[in-house]
Amino acid sequence: MPRLPTEDQAKVAFLSTILRSNTISTFVANSDELGGNTDQLFVTLDGAISLSDPGSAPADGTVAPQSGLAIDIGGEEMALDEFGNRLSGVIKAVAPEYRQIAFFRLSDPANVFAAHVTEFQKTVASSGFAMVVAEIGARAEGCGPAVEPATALVAGLADRQPFGDGDGQTSAAEASRWLTDALARPGRRNADCGNTYALVVRADAEDGKTVALSVPGALSRDLESQVYFESFEAKFLLGSGETDKVGAFLEDCVFCPNERELTDELALRRQEEMKRQLEAEIWAGIREDAMPDRLQIYLSNCQLCEFRDEAETAIAEIAARDAARAAEAADFRRFAELRDLTWLRGYATGCVACDFRDEARTLITTIEADAAYRVETASLLDALESRDRTALETWLETCATCDRRDEAEAELAALIEAETLIGPCVAAAGLPQFGGPRQLADINRSAAREACDAAVAALPANPRLKVIAARIDQADGMLEAAKAAYDEGVGADVSEAYGLSAYMRFNPPAGQGPDFEAAAALARGGAAKGDWLSKEILMLLYSRNLVAGHDQSEAALIAADAAEDGNIVGEFFLGYFKLNGIGLPVDEQGAYDSLKLAADKGYVRAKPFLAEIYERGDAISADPDKAAELLLSGLKERDSVAVARLTDQLGERPSLVIRAIQQKLQDEGVYSGRVDGLNGPGTVGAIRAYADSFRQQG
Repeated sequence: MPRLPTEDQAKVAFLSTILRSNTISTFVANSDELGGNTDQLFVTLDGAISLSDPGSAPADGTVAPQSGLAIDIGGEEMALDEFGNRLSGVIKAVAPEYRQIAFFRLSDPANVFAAHVTEFQKTVASSGFAMVVAEIGARAEGCGPAVEPATALVAGLADRQPFGDGDGQTSAAEASRWLTDALARPGRRNADCGNTYALVVRADAEDGKTVALSVPGALSRDLESQVYFESFEAKFLLGSGETDKVGAFLEDCVFCPNERELTDELALRRQEEMKRQLEAEIWAGIREDAMPDRLQIYLSNCQLCEFRDEAETAIAEIAARDAARAAEAADFRRFAELRDLTWLRGYATGCVACDFRDEARTLITTIEADAAYRVETASLLDALESRDRTALETWLETCATCDRRDEAEAELAALIEAETLIGPCVAAAGLPQFGGPRQLADINRSAAREACDAAVAALPANPRLKVIAARIDQADGMLEAAKAAYDEGVGADVSEAYGLSAYMRFNPPAGQGPDFEAAAALARGGAAKGDWLSKEILMLLYSRNLVAGHDQSEAALIAADAAEDGNIVGEFFLGYFKLNGIGLPVDEQGAYDSLKLAADKGYVRAKPFLAEIYERGDAISADPDKAAELLLSGLKERDSVAVARLTDQLGERPSLVIRAIQQKLQDEGVYSGRVDGLNGPGTVGAIRAYADSFRQQG
């Protein structure tokens, strides 16, 4: 409508329009009204807002008329009242059966509308239209709704789901909501579009009042497709949590179904993101706190609480640290008083709170510098190196500082366990200083193998077991295997392996010559470790001058050292050396003491030499009976010296000793001759027969 018509003009204009739009029109002959001929009326117009001229002041001095709001339509300016009358005339001219909506786009170059909005509202409200929509201001290009509001309402968009209830009738509430969103959208998307604003005026407050009926086909196919696509996309985006996609949809959509829900969801997501960022910043500032106060405040006040687990863990760690600090303080005071170096060292290197670390280090230095501590530590090291059970037990019972107690206890436990497993093997095949048989011939080979095999199975890596088991091989005549095992034991630093390996060089298998130098070198290594057999071999080698640079005096010193250890062979050699002046001055009393110790302990070789002292009667009173008893005892045990002295050398025995021998043989029932002390054939024959009887038994 280029100009808003008067009522009469409107009637003619609408009648003309109706005639042109219908092939056949029917009217009541006696009526000049068009009522009932129009279902819906939508009016759209563009115009401008200005202020009307108030005119000159009255001559009577009354108040001059105020300027009012004027509407310019197509170059025709009319006062606001006239504008309202014209709108009413349109309604009357058409008399629509249903509702009517007017859409105004009014420029406001002088920006006067806001001051007169109330009178505009009253004017359009009384015009007869169910709803008036006024868009005020100059709309810049691209700042209008994507689809004109009139077109959208005619098409029933406001009623369609999800915009409305889809009943085919657009209610006032549905229209208001759709218009509010559509008209506000340009300004929301583009700040430059904020110079326009809209006013929606309803005739009444009845939300359910129908203001438009849906007209099928009002939208083009492209727009209908757009509605369908956007409705589908909106359903997908609702609840998806995809903030970026929701934002992009709201920026680009034309009809924007579920806009408010999506906008609310987007706002919620963005608010959550803001909270997330704020909480992350807060957490970054408190995560390293050494006190739990701010961490507790975070847990009490956080909303998203994405760092709850970390905060709770940190609080627990702080609590544990505090508890550890208290426990460490109590432990430090206790162990510092005990001067427990093991605990103090562990604390100094692995403490948690470390409140007393410097004090601990100072105390460690003080204790380690103490002379008594050094002596105690040296004693432990010796016991550990020698794997001496008795020394370890003594150290554990008497230590004051007890540094490395755990190590000593562990080694002692290992020794006890090993002894429990090894004990039967040692008893069956070990060397005499450890409770085993002295002579290889005394080894019960089958029993020894059974005991040692069981021990080796339990402790396969124990090198000492291999050395002990090799004595069984040696007794079985497997000399090369035994020698190899002894040499391997030397490599593993098994003390008794040195003497056994040295013996194999001193008395090698048949077909091999002795190597006295190698034997001496091995024996010296074993002697330094306290090995008895090593000392015995050195006594033999040095006493016979078989090793260059070592003589009988050195052999005597070794014998004295071995005797002091309780070695019966050492006791024998010491007595023998003193009796014969080998490496020592002759000392028959000393010889007697040492030889008697060896003989009393069962060392057979000592018996004939002890008998010699009883024969002489120099250092002690002569005792022919005792001499005869010792010689016959040696004979029974097949000692070569005793046999020689009772056979080939019998004539060298004093007559009183021969007499005592005859008497004892007679008591045994092997001699029937005279007890006269003479070296006759009968006596010698009886002695040989006596010796043969024991040889046969053996």
